[in-house]
Amino acid sequence: MTTEATPGNVRLNDGLGPGAEARRYPACQGLNCGCADGLSHSAECQREHEDAIDGVLGPCSVPMWVAGCPAGTCGNAAYGHRPPSRMWMNYGAGRMMREDLRYDGHVPGLACHVHGGPQSA
Repeated sequence: MTTEATPGNVRLNDGLGPGAEARRYPACQGLNCGCADGLSHSAECQREHEDAIDGVLGPCSVPMWVAGCPAGTCGNAAYGHRPPSRMWMNYGAGRMMREDLRYDGHVPGLACHVHGGPQSA
């Protein structure tokens, strides 16, 4: 038994037997994707999906620097904002430190666990 390819499906030649068909889906809107068969998503698209399932709210927003010049942001998976904490002056280090001893630098938005944000959702 053979079937003809129609606009709604595509005939596959993968050895699954005569008439094996796969549906054609709308193009995926994921990051750097465009998959239309529902199977061959890009690595970026798969990571975006896994992050959404794990509760990641977005990338870490802490600015990074190289040789005194801006080099983008941290970009690690962030599960939320850094919680507030009281500050105290560490005279030995010559700077203010957080009471909870988390990262005490500038955090403009979401923070990964390395920069004082929550470990997971």
